[in-house]
Amino acid sequence: MALEAFPRAAGGVIASNRANDAGLSASLLTARDRGEVAAVRRGVYLESDRLASMSGLELHRVRAHAVAQQRHQVVFAGITAAILSGLPVVGRVPDGIVVLSRSSSGRRRNGVVEIVRPEGEVAATSAGLVTTCLVDTLIEVARTQPRLMALTMLDAALHVPRFGGREPRCTIAQLRERAAHLFPFPGSRRVMALLDRATHLAETPLETLSRVRFDEIGFPRVLLEAGLPIVRWGRS
Repeated sequence: MALEAFPRAAGGVIASNRANDAGLSASLLTARDRGEVAAVRRGVYLESDRLASMSGLELHRVRAHAVAQQRHQVVFAGITAAILSGLPVVGRVPDGIVVLSRSSSGRRRNGVVEIVRPEGEVAATSAGLVTTCLVDTLIEVARTQPRLMALTMLDAALHVPRFGGREPRCTIAQLRERAAHLFPFPGSRRVMALLDRATHLAETPLETLSRVRFDEIGFPRVLLEAGLPIVRWGRS
């Protein structure tokens, strides 16, 4: 049968429980055995050719959707929440899907990283998945991800367009207030250092990348959006 006939969950994945409810369990297994679909996670499938052609970023998203099919009321956090929220990614995309733990301890198992976080707000993505709120997401990213990745996401969330049109997704004051509320926590010094370096003036991830590389080389800090005097030539 055509793969289009299988019921789809968010993210376009085919969940075996939905196929079973539709009386298509045997057909799904046949498609799997023929190599037409491949497992994203146990019991969650996607077209094999589509899965093979995905970028690391696309694969991370579809794995998150697969986890959502396996875990009731899962809340995504950290780098996974940032990706699902549409923040820009620079560098290698981590393999592990980050979620909030339902116990008092964290763990890593079967490609899922469970972290512990004090009570906080949550948000819904356009795809219907639930994530930690943006401020908590960014603090976790700053705590755990490489400097370039974290600073790129911070700058993007703080960005204020020069010519208006939209508000920033969050402010540095909100980030500092939340970090102070959580303090002390593992990696807090690293988070504070990144908040000191983050800016609302970076227009693109390329500007953030340039700042990080200049810092590594030892160049003086770059002035973003600095005004320059206009010199007019002509007869006085």
